[in-house]
Amino acid sequence: MVLLRNLGLSSLTPSVLELFAAQGILTAEDFVAHELHKVSAAAGQRSESSEFKEAVAELLSYLENRQGGWCNGFELSQKEVRYLPLGCESIDNLLRGGMQEGTITELVGVSSTGKTQMCMQAAAHAAYKLRCSVIYIDTCGAFSAQRIAHMLGGMLGSLVQVEEQRDGLTLAMKSIQRRAYFDIFSVLAFLQDLHTTLQACAEHSSLRLLIIDSISSVISPVLGGNHSQGHALMISVGQILKKLATTYKLAVLITNHTVAGDGGQPKPALGGSWKSVPHTRLMLSHDSSNDVYTISSLKHTSLSCTKQAAFRVGRAGLDSVVGARRISE
Repeated sequence: MVLLRNLGLSSLTPSVLELFAAQGILTAEDFVAHELHKVSAAAGQRSESSEFKEAVAELLSYLENRQGGWCNGFELSQKEVRYLPLGCESIDNLLRGGMQEGTITELVGVSSTGKTQMCMQAAAHAAYKLRCSVIYIDTCGAFSAQRIAHMLGGMLGSLVQVEEQRDGLTLAMKSIQRRAYFDIFSVLAFLQDLHTTLQACAEHSSLRLLIIDSISSVISPVLGGNHSQGHALMISVGQILKKLATTYKLAVLITNHTVAGDGGQPKPALGGSWKSVPHTRLMLSHDSSNDVYTISSLKHTSLSCTKQAAFRVGRAGLDSVVGARRISE
């Protein structure tokens, strides 16, 4: 049993420790066992509310970094790293093979920068080329079965037999399970149910890709204002997404909108607490004067943030624009 005051975390000030203690949370084990939304509600009545949120984020990061146990450099180097391609050569080259399974990849951008197109491209490619199952959580009504069919049609175009094309299209479409949820409570409940289901039958599951388009659409409405539990709900979603990714080796792909940052430059929404959730952050942009979209790395374990890839959105999916060029830091 590790006492919170002995963890040495800067955010665990005496006043925050007192707040935790009032809820019966004295150790790291107490923290894990408690329902965060109840503690957050209590914190909302105190002047230390903002300090409490910072402490929760730091505690979650600390516990996540420790839960994998000790592992030396040689053991890490021997672990197999699997990638799930998106099916667009320029983007997959930028990511050195695609989305890394067991991690969360976040697409960030303003409206009409290709985030949903990339999600549907990834779903179609995984369902047809990789023959795996996909769960697509649609929180803003942007999913289009017809668009997915067009993308699959482009992948199936080389098949000679019409019957084979039809069978391939049907099989791939059935492999993509779309769920429409428009509030954070429904999304959280589904993710928890999914974790329970995979616990029972993970070895028999063909699921390799989980998509949420968009995560910010359901989290932003509960942050601030009269929603005292909003921050705790956001943290809970981040926790379950990481657990699903790491435990079941899923590639998790989520989208996020932007807000104005320093100098009016766009930055990812949802604040600093959410920043630690995605393992990879990719910024998308689109110059309205042409049809070229660009994607660059904001956060990645092994990629430089000075390179970008370019692509076009065609009828049959995303098409590469040859050559990744350097951008300013």
